[in-house]
Amino acid sequence: MPDLLRLDIGALCLCVVLSTTLMLVVGGAGLGKSLNRRFLLVAAAESAWAVTSLILKLVLWFKAGDGHLLLARSTLSFSLRGPALLLFTARYLGVDSPWPMGVAAAATAAPPIPSATSRHPFRARPSALSFRLRSCTVSMR
Repeated sequence: MPDLLRLDIGALCLCVVLSTTLMLVVGGAGLGKSLNRRFLLVAAAESAWAVTSLILKLVLWFKAGDGHLLLARSTLSFSLRGPALLLFTARYLGVDSPWPMGVAAAATAAPPIPSATSRHPFRARPSALSFRLRSCTVSMR
């Protein structure tokens, strides 16, 4: 196992532990305040992203499972973090305008989800994702 993959898996494990702990602490403090509920939403989105990313890395490393499905779930949970953070920040700052809710709803309604039948196939490995676009290859490492 490459060292950077070990570091990535360790960081994702730490992220899962921290975000799950934050969810437990905020949930234990009470969900009566809307600020607590919105922060719980942020922590849940972070935890979902970290868990799906961790499982994706492990599935790709052991070559056991559907990487496309896990990539789609990881992308979906990653795209929900922004709107959740926007709603929390607007509530924390006391913005009484309806625009944060509208922007969050618009961002949530159209998440970028890659599919297995995509026009641009990708090759998934645990250390990188490579996309083949027409005549060039883009590699993210």
